[in-house]
Amino acid sequence: MSNNIIHQQTLIISSDQTSKADYHFVIEKNSSILIKINGQKQLEVNFEVQICNNSNFTCLFVNDNENKVVINDHYAIGADSEVQIAYSLLNNSYTESNSVYDLQGRGTNIHVLSASISRVEKKINQICNHLNSNTTANIDNYGVVFENGSCQMVVKNIINKGRKECRTHQTSRLLTFGEKAMGKILPMLYIDDNEVEASHACSIGQPDEQQIYYLQTRGLSRQQAIKLITIGYLMPITKVIENKDINDILQKEIEMRVMH
Repeated sequence: MSNNIIHQQTLIISSDQTSKADYHFVIEKNSSILIKINGQKQLEVNFEVQICNNSNFTCLFVNDNENKVVINDHYAIGADSEVQIAYSLLNNSYTESNSVYDLQGRGTNIHVLSASISRVEKKINQICNHLNSNTTANIDNYGVVFENGSCQMVVKNIINKGRKECRTHQTSRLLTFGEKAMGKILPMLYIDDNEVEASHACSIGQPDEQQIYYLQTRGLSRQQAIKLITIGYLMPITKVIENKDINDILQKEIEMRVMH
């Protein structure tokens, strides 16, 4: 399927209607899209996105499917474009997200973020290729893993020789609740030029028991305390995207998924 996105669009994909969906988007000018995935069956979704020069593009994936989902998305980004891509992976089923961001034109700026809750297994794989000089990429992944859940984040930023004045940064954080909650982060930087900026930060850990105890002394149960800590941990990610509509949707999705 091929689409030109003009202004704003909402795309709903249901696994109850198809087991595999393929999309090709051509982005021009100022565009935004909300992609909602739902249903009860297994689903594979493939996106090929061409972002033209001098474009401003914002995208939010909301995965509400209650069965296995594999999302494969690939972006080819033209010069002097501003791109923001967010993933809400808060559902209760297996999810695999495989993303490739090709920064083809000079002056490209991309910001990627994800918020995830893992009660079963989730995998987040991201590759950012700086294919021209003077490109910028920031990738922020925040996740919470509950008992018997697992989450793996693999984030790779690549700057080849001759791609000067590039800037690439990644932050990946996992908060785990329970002895059987498993988290794994693999940050990778492949840098082959000296005139660049590159960094990564990652952390995996459990919440401070003193925080939970303090909330319980205020009349909350342990479960209620954990829910509040989870919201507080994920909510800052909603302030990163500059699009207010996208932020509001992401904030409501976090609150709904955590509190219910």
